[in-house]
Amino acid sequence: TLRLLNEASTSGSNQASDENLAESLKNVGSWLTRLWLADRPTAGLNKAVAELAHGEGPTGEQDFPTFWVERITRLRNSRVGVPTDEAVREGIRKRKAYGSSATGTTFAVLCALMETEQGSEAPSRENLTIEHVMPRKLTEAWRIDLGADREEIYGRYHDRLANLTLSGVEFNASMSNRRFSEKRRSYENSSVKLTQHIAEFDHWNEEALESRAAALADMVLKRWPWSNIVNSQGARINAPFRWRVADGEWRTERVASDLVLNVTAALLGLNAENAQHLRGQAVQPNIHPAAQYPPNTKVGAFSMRVVPSHTDWVMNPYSGNSQAAAQRCRDLGKRCSVEVEVELDSEPGNFTAFWNFLKEKTGGLPGQKQIWRGGNQKSVPLNSFGDKVNISVVNPHSHWLYISNSDKKSPATVRRMQHISWLIRNQMADQSLQRDPSQEATNGKSIRVVRTWNRDDENEWGEAVRWIQDQFNRLRLILEEHEQGLSKSRGGE
Repeated sequence: TLRLLNEASTSGSNQASDENLAESLKNVGSWLTRLWLADRPTAGLNKAVAELAHGEGPTGEQDFPTFWVERITRLRNSRVGVPTDEAVREGIRKRKAYGSSATGTTFAVLCALMETEQGSEAPSRENLTIEHVMPRKLTEAWRIDLGADREEIYGRYHDRLANLTLSGVEFNASMSNRRFSEKRRSYENSSVKLTQHIAEFDHWNEEALESRAAALADMVLKRWPWSNIVNSQGARINAPFRWRVADGEWRTERVASDLVLNVTAALLGLNAENAQHLRGQAVQPNIHPAAQYPPNTKVGAFSMRVVPSHTDWVMNPYSGNSQAAAQRCRDLGKRCSVEVEVELDSEPGNFTAFWNFLKEKTGGLPGQKQIWRGGNQKSVPLNSFGDKVNISVVNPHSHWLYISNSDKKSPATVRRMQHISWLIRNQMADQSLQRDPSQEATNGKSIRVVRTWNRDDENEWGEAVRWIQDQFNRLRLILEEHEQGLSKSRGGE
């Protein structure tokens, strides 16, 4: 920030104009806010900002805000790289947002959302406080309302963002522990629209909390965007998808699943009757009532996501690759008798060139054939259990490694993957680690070790293959340690 201000005060060109400076600072704010919302640790942030502050700046020909957005996007430490929209959504669902330093940040985030929604009509922050919808102490009345799973639901959600809102002077403090049916009347009259929206729910249960988390995520991603950031020339940054419905405005998306969700939302918003055209029995290609499949649950292998701004509907938005997602959106339009245009800035192509580059620079990883095709590859088995290291470069914005075993149903495999994930968390905490260990273990997998990149920029390939080799070797040592630990345990028995 000091560097940007200094350049703005000393530069005689329009590169660091007030407008460009404001846009750049806003983008820095989006980056840091998304880090907090995604519940990322801040280890490594000092080094990252030092690299930004002391690295080369834009030349006279380069657009000032675009340069800094791209520099932040290319940060080498994936922990402090810009979280994806999906990571932000997941953080909003799960992170603890109340207590200690989190309280102040949550208050700032909720106030910013309120002010974005209400503009000049938003009440002053000075007159507001954070309100727990489920109270801070579980009362007997709330135990009754929450039902059989009350302890689990309360323990999981009471300090999450979905259960928090803003209350003003009109909210009587004596209402804080009242039942939801009583609180609703007060919420309906709130001067804060964020709080008014809560009164639209009939009951405050797990389904309502997940629905509100999804709604907050939609607001957050509009308030602090990244994939749709626009530079001063009006060009979109780092967004491979460009789409529109009928003759509407062109929009962009960075992630294929968001493309499918937002196209579906646009079709539903165009005509409510389109819901009937997009429904069907099969899970994968259709939308479904949220009452039938609650958001963020799994139906077989499919994860159900709420359709933005249409919380009554969910769908599985994952289509395999960019081309399949684009074609799926076109097909959704045909079902509604509306043209959906989707353009891809860069096609994924095949991955032979990258795997050949990796082989050239590292000598290849165990099991690497002369030519590895496709974006996902596995090593040879690395221990007596047949565990392998999987490497994925299919995503143009991030790549990852994890350990897997084909014997997914075995309870022994599940236990081993849980322990391996624990070892990874303890020994590789300097990396970005994603996915739920318990859920992945049931699929015969460990958690992922993830790093951001721009796959289409061949200048980044050198750093990428070094990182892949380093993390591969660390995972192989973890497998060795795990196997040795099991051998000692058996010997002790």
